[in-house]
Amino acid sequence: MRFIATVPRWMRACCVLFLFGAWGAIALAEQPADIRVLIDISGSMQQSDPRNLRRPALDLLVETLPADAKAGVWTFGKYVNMLVPHGDVTPAWRRTARQQSAKINSVAQRTNIGAVLKEANYDADPRRFPKAGQYRRAVILLTDGKVDIDRNAAINQRERQRVLSDILPAYQKAGVTIHSVALSGNADTDLMQTLAEQTGGLFARANDASELHKIFIRLLDQAAASDSLPLTGNRFVVDKAISEFSALVFKKTGADPVVLHSPSGTLLTGAAPRSGVRWLSHDNYDLVTVQSPAAGEWRIEADIDPDSRVTIVSDLRLEVDAL
Repeated sequence: MRFIATVPRWMRACCVLFLFGAWGAIALAEQPADIRVLIDISGSMQQSDPRNLRRPALDLLVETLPADAKAGVWTFGKYVNMLVPHGDVTPAWRRTARQQSAKINSVAQRTNIGAVLKEANYDADPRRFPKAGQYRRAVILLTDGKVDIDRNAAINQRERQRVLSDILPAYQKAGVTIHSVALSGNADTDLMQTLAEQTGGLFARANDASELHKIFIRLLDQAAASDSLPLTGNRFVVDKAISEFSALVFKKTGADPVVLHSPSGTLLTGAAPRSGVRWLSHDNYDLVTVQSPAAGEWRIEADIDPDSRVTIVSDLRLEVDAL
Protein backbone atom coordinates (compact mmCIF):
# COMPACT_ATOMS: atom_id res chain seq x y z
CA MET A 1 0.00 0.00 0.00
CA ARG A 2 1.37 3.40 -0.89
CA PHE A 3 0.83 6.60 1.05
CA ILE A 4 1.40 10.23 0.08
CA ALA A 5 2.94 12.64 2.57
CA THR A 6 0.81 15.69 3.29
CA VAL A 7 1.79 19.15 4.51
CA PRO A 8 -0.20 20.34 7.57
CA ARG A 9 -3.10 22.62 6.67
CA TRP A 10 -1.97 25.38 9.02
CA MET A 11 1.44 25.51 7.33
CA ARG A 12 -0.11 25.70 3.87
CA ALA A 13 -2.46 28.43 5.07
CA CYS A 14 0.41 30.46 6.54
CA CYS A 15 2.42 30.16 3.32
CA VAL A 16 -0.52 31.31 1.26
CA LEU A 17 -1.18 34.27 3.53
CA PHE A 18 2.48 35.26 3.48
CA LEU A 19 2.90 35.01 -0.28
CA PHE A 20 -0.39 36.27 -1.59
CA GLY A 21 -2.21 37.98 1.24
CA ALA A 22 -5.75 37.39 2.41
CA TRP A 23 -7.31 37.40 -1.06
CA GLY A 24 -4.93 34.70 -2.18
CA ALA A 25 -5.88 32.64 0.83
CA ILE A 26 -9.52 32.94 -0.11
CA ALA A 27 -8.85 31.84 -3.67
CA LEU A 28 -6.68 28.88 -2.70
CA ALA A 29 -8.43 27.77 0.48
CA GLU A 30 -8.98 24.03 0.73
CA GLN A 31 -12.42 22.64 0.20
CA PRO A 32 -13.93 20.73 3.11
CA ALA A 33 -14.09 16.97 2.71
CA ASP A 34 -17.08 14.87 1.70
CA ILE A 35 -16.49 11.21 2.60
CA ARG A 36 -18.76 8.39 1.41
CA VAL A 37 -18.12 4.97 2.97
CA LEU A 38 -19.31 1.85 1.12
CA ILE A 39 -19.28 -1.37 3.16
CA ASP A 40 -19.79 -4.89 1.84
CA ILE A 41 -22.24 -6.95 3.94
CA SER A 42 -22.35 -10.05 1.72
CA GLY A 43 -22.41 -13.52 3.26
CA SER A 44 -18.73 -14.13 2.50
CA MET A 45 -17.90 -11.59 5.20
CA GLN A 46 -18.76 -14.32 7.72
CA GLN A 47 -15.38 -15.80 6.80
CA SER A 48 -13.51 -12.59 5.99
CA ASP A 49 -14.72 -10.67 9.06
CA PRO A 50 -16.15 -13.20 11.54
CA ARG A 51 -15.84 -10.77 14.48
CA ASN A 52 -17.55 -7.97 12.55
CA LEU A 53 -14.59 -5.63 12.94
CA ARG A 54 -16.09 -3.44 10.24
CA ARG A 55 -18.21 -1.92 13.02
CA PRO A 56 -15.43 -0.55 15.27
CA ALA A 57 -13.45 0.49 12.19
CA LEU A 58 -16.41 2.57 11.03
CA ASP A 59 -16.96 3.94 14.55
CA LEU A 60 -13.37 5.17 14.60
CA LEU A 61 -13.69 6.75 11.17
CA VAL A 62 -16.92 8.48 12.20
CA GLU A 63 -15.31 10.00 15.31
CA THR A 64 -12.25 11.26 13.43
CA LEU A 65 -14.08 12.97 10.57
CA PRO A 66 -13.47 16.74 10.51
CA ALA A 67 -16.28 18.86 11.92
CA ASP A 68 -16.59 20.78 8.65
CA ALA A 69 -17.02 17.61 6.57
CA LYS A 70 -20.00 15.89 5.02
CA ALA A 71 -20.30 12.11 5.07
CA GLY A 72 -22.59 9.17 4.45
CA VAL A 73 -22.46 5.39 4.79
CA TRP A 74 -23.90 2.83 2.39
CA THR A 75 -23.95 -0.96 2.81
CA PHE A 76 -24.37 -3.36 -0.06
CA GLY A 77 -24.88 -6.95 -1.12
CA LYS A 78 -27.39 -7.62 -3.86
CA TYR A 79 -29.12 -4.37 -2.92
CA VAL A 80 -27.82 -1.04 -1.65
CA ASN A 81 -28.86 0.35 1.74
CA MET A 82 -28.44 3.92 3.01
CA LEU A 83 -27.07 3.05 6.46
CA VAL A 84 -26.25 6.62 7.55
CA PRO A 85 -27.83 9.48 5.57
CA HIS A 86 -25.40 11.65 3.66
CA GLY A 87 -25.14 15.05 5.35
CA ASP A 88 -23.14 17.44 7.51
CA VAL A 89 -20.98 15.83 10.19
CA THR A 90 -22.69 17.24 13.28
CA PRO A 91 -22.80 15.71 16.78
CA ALA A 92 -26.25 14.35 15.91
CA TRP A 93 -24.89 12.81 12.70
CA ARG A 94 -22.10 11.09 14.64
CA ARG A 95 -24.59 9.70 17.18
CA THR A 96 -26.73 8.32 14.37
CA ALA A 97 -23.70 6.78 12.69
CA ARG A 98 -22.60 5.05 15.91
CA GLN A 99 -26.08 3.64 16.41
CA GLN A 100 -26.37 2.48 12.81
CA SER A 101 -22.96 0.80 12.72
CA ALA A 102 -24.41 -1.90 14.98
CA LYS A 103 -26.54 -2.98 12.00
CA ILE A 104 -23.53 -3.98 9.90
CA ASN A 105 -23.75 -7.72 9.33
CA SER A 106 -22.86 -10.45 6.83
CA VAL A 107 -26.21 -11.74 5.60
CA ALA A 108 -26.66 -10.23 2.14
CA GLN A 109 -26.50 -12.19 -1.10
CA ARG A 110 -24.33 -11.14 -4.03
CA THR A 111 -21.84 -8.26 -4.29
CA ASN A 112 -23.25 -5.40 -6.33
CA ILE A 113 -20.25 -3.08 -6.51
CA GLY A 114 -21.62 -1.19 -9.50
CA ALA A 115 -24.91 -0.35 -7.81
CA VAL A 116 -23.34 1.02 -4.64
CA LEU A 117 -20.82 3.11 -6.58
CA LYS A 118 -23.65 4.59 -8.62
CA GLU A 119 -25.71 5.38 -5.51
CA ALA A 120 -22.78 7.04 -3.76
CA ASN A 121 -22.21 9.31 -6.77
CA TYR A 122 -25.84 10.44 -6.87
CA ASP A 123 -24.93 14.13 -6.98
CA ALA A 124 -22.47 13.93 -9.87
CA ASP A 125 -24.51 16.23 -12.13
CA PRO A 126 -23.44 19.83 -11.31
CA ARG A 127 -26.60 21.21 -12.91
CA ARG A 128 -28.80 19.39 -10.41
CA PHE A 129 -26.40 19.57 -7.45
CA PRO A 130 -24.32 22.74 -7.90
CA LYS A 131 -23.11 22.77 -4.28
CA ALA A 132 -21.60 19.27 -4.43
CA GLY A 133 -18.49 20.63 -6.13
CA GLN A 134 -17.77 22.84 -3.13
CA TYR A 135 -16.44 19.75 -1.34
CA ARG A 136 -13.54 17.40 -2.02
CA ARG A 137 -15.49 14.23 -2.57
CA ALA A 138 -13.99 10.83 -1.85
CA VAL A 139 -15.33 7.30 -1.58
CA ILE A 140 -13.91 4.56 0.65
CA LEU A 141 -15.00 1.23 -0.87
CA LEU A 142 -14.58 -1.96 1.20
CA THR A 143 -15.30 -5.40 -0.23
CA ASP A 144 -14.04 -8.96 0.07
CA GLY A 145 -15.38 -10.13 -3.28
CA LYS A 146 -15.87 -9.64 -6.96
CA VAL A 147 -18.70 -8.16 -9.01
CA ASP A 148 -21.44 -10.74 -8.42
CA ILE A 149 -25.00 -9.88 -9.42
CA ASP A 150 -26.07 -13.19 -10.98
CA ARG A 151 -25.29 -16.91 -11.12
CA ASN A 152 -24.36 -16.44 -14.77
CA ALA A 153 -20.64 -15.65 -15.04
CA ALA A 154 -21.14 -13.87 -18.38
CA ILE A 155 -23.62 -11.45 -16.79
CA ASN A 156 -21.16 -10.72 -14.00
CA GLN A 157 -18.40 -10.08 -16.52
CA ARG A 158 -20.59 -7.63 -18.43
CA GLU A 159 -21.45 -5.85 -15.21
CA ARG A 160 -17.77 -5.62 -14.30
CA GLN A 161 -17.10 -4.05 -17.68
CA ARG A 162 -19.95 -1.60 -17.09
CA VAL A 163 -18.28 -0.50 -13.86
CA LEU A 164 -15.13 0.29 -15.83
CA SER A 165 -16.72 1.79 -18.93
CA ASP A 166 -19.66 3.73 -17.42
CA ILE A 167 -19.34 4.20 -13.66
CA LEU A 168 -15.61 4.90 -13.46
CA PRO A 169 -15.76 7.67 -16.11
CA ALA A 170 -18.66 9.26 -14.19
CA TYR A 171 -16.45 9.45 -11.10
CA GLN A 172 -13.60 10.90 -13.12
CA LYS A 173 -15.84 13.53 -14.68
CA ALA A 174 -17.25 14.52 -11.28
CA GLY A 175 -13.76 14.69 -9.74
CA VAL A 176 -14.56 12.10 -7.06
CA THR A 177 -11.71 10.02 -5.67
CA ILE A 178 -12.15 6.31 -4.95
CA HIS A 179 -10.05 4.75 -2.18
CA SER A 180 -10.51 0.97 -2.31
CA VAL A 181 -9.92 -1.73 0.29
CA ALA A 182 -9.76 -5.42 -0.61
CA LEU A 183 -10.45 -7.68 2.37
CA SER A 184 -9.31 -11.26 1.68
CA GLY A 185 -7.59 -12.85 -1.28
CA ASN A 186 -10.92 -13.43 -3.00
CA ALA A 187 -11.46 -9.77 -3.82
CA ASP A 188 -11.06 -8.52 -7.38
CA THR A 189 -7.85 -6.64 -6.69
CA ASP A 190 -7.36 -5.71 -10.35
CA LEU A 191 -10.71 -3.92 -10.39
CA MET A 192 -10.14 -2.30 -7.00
CA GLN A 193 -6.70 -1.05 -8.00
CA THR A 194 -8.01 0.33 -11.27
CA LEU A 195 -10.83 2.23 -9.56
CA ALA A 196 -8.37 3.81 -7.13
CA GLU A 197 -5.57 4.58 -9.56
CA GLN A 198 -7.82 6.02 -12.26
CA THR A 199 -9.42 8.48 -9.81
CA GLY A 200 -6.27 9.48 -7.92
CA GLY A 201 -7.08 7.33 -4.91
CA LEU A 202 -5.26 4.70 -2.88
CA PHE A 203 -5.69 0.93 -2.89
CA ALA A 204 -5.15 -1.15 0.24
CA ARG A 205 -5.20 -4.88 0.80
CA ALA A 206 -6.21 -6.02 4.28
CA ASN A 207 -4.89 -9.47 5.11
CA ASP A 208 -7.14 -9.60 8.13
CA ALA A 209 -10.16 -7.61 9.32
CA SER A 210 -8.18 -6.49 12.37
CA GLU A 211 -6.24 -4.17 10.03
CA LEU A 212 -9.32 -2.22 8.94
CA HIS A 213 -9.26 0.48 11.61
CA LYS A 214 -5.72 1.53 10.68
CA ILE A 215 -6.45 1.38 6.96
CA PHE A 216 -9.57 3.52 7.34
CA ILE A 217 -7.61 6.16 9.25
CA ARG A 218 -4.83 6.25 6.68
CA LEU A 219 -7.32 6.62 3.86
CA LEU A 220 -9.08 9.39 5.78
CA ASP A 221 -5.73 11.16 6.05
CA GLN A 222 -5.64 11.29 2.26
CA ALA A 223 -9.26 12.35 1.89
CA ALA A 224 -9.27 14.94 4.70
CA ALA A 225 -5.81 15.95 5.88
CA SER A 226 -5.64 17.16 9.48
CA ASP A 227 -3.04 18.94 11.60
CA SER A 228 -1.13 16.87 14.13
CA LEU A 229 1.27 17.25 17.04
CA PRO A 230 4.61 15.45 17.43
CA LEU A 231 4.22 12.44 19.75
CA THR A 232 7.58 11.64 21.32
CA GLY A 233 8.04 9.19 24.17
CA ASN A 234 4.27 9.12 24.69
CA ARG A 235 4.34 12.89 25.27
CA PHE A 236 2.99 15.84 23.28
CA VAL A 237 2.83 19.58 23.88
CA VAL A 238 -0.37 21.61 23.55
CA ASP A 239 -0.25 25.38 23.15
CA LYS A 240 -2.97 27.90 23.93
CA ALA A 241 -4.01 28.24 20.26
CA ILE A 242 -5.30 24.64 20.24
CA SER A 243 -9.04 24.46 20.86
CA GLU A 244 -9.32 20.67 20.68
CA PHE A 245 -7.13 17.60 20.31
CA SER A 246 -7.84 13.95 19.61
CA ALA A 247 -5.35 11.35 20.83
CA LEU A 248 -5.72 8.13 18.85
CA VAL A 249 -3.91 5.35 20.70
CA PHE A 250 -3.53 2.06 18.88
CA LYS A 251 -2.87 -0.76 21.33
CA LYS A 252 -2.62 -4.52 21.58
CA THR A 253 -5.67 -6.58 22.50
CA GLY A 254 -5.72 -7.13 26.25
CA ALA A 255 -3.46 -4.15 27.02
CA ASP A 256 -3.96 -2.12 30.20
CA PRO A 257 -6.46 0.75 29.97
CA VAL A 258 -5.11 3.98 28.52
CA VAL A 259 -4.57 6.86 30.96
CA LEU A 260 -4.07 10.46 29.83
CA HIS A 261 -2.08 12.79 32.12
CA SER A 262 -2.83 16.52 31.81
CA PRO A 263 -0.15 19.22 32.41
CA SER A 264 -1.55 19.76 35.92
CA GLY A 265 -1.36 16.05 36.73
CA THR A 266 -5.07 15.32 36.36
CA LEU A 267 -5.68 11.76 35.18
CA LEU A 268 -8.22 11.12 32.43
CA THR A 269 -9.57 7.61 31.90
CA GLY A 270 -12.37 6.05 29.91
CA ALA A 271 -13.89 4.71 33.12
CA ALA A 272 -14.38 8.20 34.60
CA PRO A 273 -15.89 10.54 31.97
CA ARG A 274 -15.32 14.27 32.38
CA SER A 275 -16.99 17.31 30.88
CA GLY A 276 -15.39 18.29 27.58
CA VAL A 277 -13.86 14.83 27.06
CA ARG A 278 -15.13 12.17 24.64
CA TRP A 279 -13.69 8.68 24.96
CA LEU A 280 -14.16 5.91 22.40
CA SER A 281 -12.57 2.62 23.43
CA HIS A 282 -12.15 -0.70 21.63
CA ASP A 283 -9.90 -3.74 21.97
CA ASN A 284 -7.41 -2.27 19.47
CA TYR A 285 -7.65 1.47 20.06
CA ASP A 286 -8.70 4.34 22.31
CA LEU A 287 -9.71 7.71 20.86
CA VAL A 288 -9.73 10.55 23.37
CA THR A 289 -11.02 13.96 22.29
CA VAL A 290 -10.42 16.87 24.67
CA GLN A 291 -12.07 20.24 24.12
CA SER A 292 -10.38 23.44 25.38
CA PRO A 293 -7.33 21.51 26.60
CA ALA A 294 -4.87 22.98 29.08
CA ALA A 295 -1.65 24.27 27.53
CA GLY A 296 1.50 22.34 28.38
CA GLU A 297 2.88 18.82 28.18
CA TRP A 298 0.43 15.92 28.11
CA ARG A 299 1.42 12.28 28.59
CA ILE A 300 -0.20 9.06 27.41
CA GLU A 301 0.23 6.18 29.83
CA ALA A 302 0.06 3.11 27.60
CA ASP A 303 2.14 0.71 25.54
CA ILE A 304 1.23 2.43 22.29
CA ASP A 305 1.65 1.44 18.68
CA PRO A 306 3.92 3.60 16.47
CA ASP A 307 0.88 4.54 14.35
CA SER A 308 -0.70 6.35 17.29
CA ARG A 309 -1.12 10.08 16.76
CA VAL A 310 -2.55 13.33 18.10
CA THR A 311 -4.57 15.56 15.76
CA ILE A 312 -5.72 19.06 16.58
CA VAL A 313 -8.14 21.85 15.83
CA SER A 314 -6.49 25.22 16.43
CA ASP A 315 -7.81 28.77 16.59
CA LEU A 316 -5.47 29.65 13.70
CA ARG A 317 -7.00 26.96 11.52
CA LEU A 318 -10.51 28.07 12.38
CA GLU A 319 -9.68 31.68 11.47
CA VAL A 320 -8.05 30.74 8.15
CA ASP A 321 -10.88 28.35 7.20
CA ALA A 322 -13.36 31.15 7.85
CA LEU A 323 -11.72 33.49 5.33
